[in-house]
Amino acid sequence: MDPTRNERHQAIERIEAERNSKVISYILHPEGASIADDVVPPLYHQLMTMGRTDRLDVILASRGGSPESAWRILTILREFTDHLSVIVGFKAFSAAAFIALGADEIVMSPLSELGPVHIQTASPLAPIGADGNPAWVSPYDIMTYVEYAKTNGANPEMIFGDIDLHPLVLGSAMRAYNLAKMVATKCLGLSNKTRGQSELDRIVDAFIGGTHSSSMPFTRHDCLEELKLPVTYASPQLEAGIGMLVSVYNQNVSYSSEPETDPVSKREYRTITPAILESLGLTQVYKRRIERIVTPEGNVTEVPGWGGWMNETVQEAM
Repeated sequence: MDPTRNERHQAIERIEAERNSKVISYILHPEGASIADDVVPPLYHQLMTMGRTDRLDVILASRGGSPESAWRILTILREFTDHLSVIVGFKAFSAAAFIALGADEIVMSPLSELGPVHIQTASPLAPIGADGNPAWVSPYDIMTYVEYAKTNGANPEMIFGDIDLHPLVLGSAMRAYNLAKMVATKCLGLSNKTRGQSELDRIVDAFIGGTHSSSMPFTRHDCLEELKLPVTYASPQLEAGIGMLVSVYNQNVSYSSEPETDPVSKREYRTITPAILESLGLTQVYKRRIERIVTPEGNVTEVPGWGGWMNETVQEAM
């Protein structure tokens, strides 16, 4: 039995009444959980259960994930409403910000933040890092170095010769950069706000490389006054409801739990819950078992086991 479900549902009901909308919450653990394609089938199930609605509010809290997945999520949401609003629970960074950019309205409290896209690529051809593994490569670092070298009079023919990266690693990093720009532009195009190309470019550039830091937030003032995004300031009542709801959700998403023992394998394991997807009609959580393995040499390691979205409304696996 979920002890906080009634509390969450009462908060959702109040938000729906104030906003004259239907609400879906999509909350991910702030450390480690990423937006990915695995949420698409359960999200579709949520929307089919809810049915098409004139106004759909998505309460969103996530530090990011796959740009391609953000686009897929956004297009599915768009199929079920004529007016899509994203209510930023706390942080909506990177891929989560893409979802917000494609909304007709972005509802923000003083604590709400949109955040830039953090792009890093991995390749076996990348230089080896201090931990003995291939280092992550950022296109921002490459572009910043090239710009710095040009500004300080470096020979253009020598610039890339000074970069100790395999050409395929450079290509992979720049491909990821171009992908992020393309997805951001496509997401903005789904909003009902008409924008010229220069305005689109300005917003995309702000989120992709414009802050010079992957953790630099855009406050609601930044989003409204500087980026000219369709931001609505949450009312005091809505602000309180969002804060309470996200706080309760954060108690339900977790990477830690009490260890248990499998009755068959006798192995010790713990169950993590990195994400929750919820409306008044349906509660779905992502669960994964992490097994504790002891090697013959006596070393202990944790190995991901089964996992997936669970429909906790009726206590059955999707």
